[in-house]
Amino acid sequence: MRDHVRLLGALYVAHGAMGVLGAMVILVVMGGAAGMFQALGPNGDGAGMVALALAVVGTGLFVVLLVMSLPNILAGIGLLCFQPWARVLALILSAFNLLQVPLGTALGVYGFWVLMSGRVDEVFGVPPRPAGG
Repeated sequence: MRDHVRLLGALYVAHGAMGVLGAMVILVVMGGAAGMFQALGPNGDGAGMVALALAVVGTGLFVVLLVMSLPNILAGIGLLCFQPWARVLALILSAFNLLQVPLGTALGVYGFWVLMSGRVDEVFGVPPRPAGG
């Protein structure tokens, strides 16, 4: 089961890193488009407003993607170190990841399978529960 937790941690780090990379690409593309539109666009025809709108939308998307991706990286690092708090965070993120079809859904299902397994308690240092109790 330790191998599954390690794999899940690595997948969470990779999933979060892809989100951060996507956020950076959006920031560069939207910022570049805003700058080019401002520099090459017709003056006085609202070019400044369009450039501002592109910059604001690009920055907003960047922040949203970054805020959604960084917890995945944090949970992945915690899972790789077998931290009990990472199990809780990864379970919460698994629920959100289910909505990101198709890769996030697969990650969410795998996360629930690994982290809800009864055998995973010992990996995180949780003492076994008494039988019949």
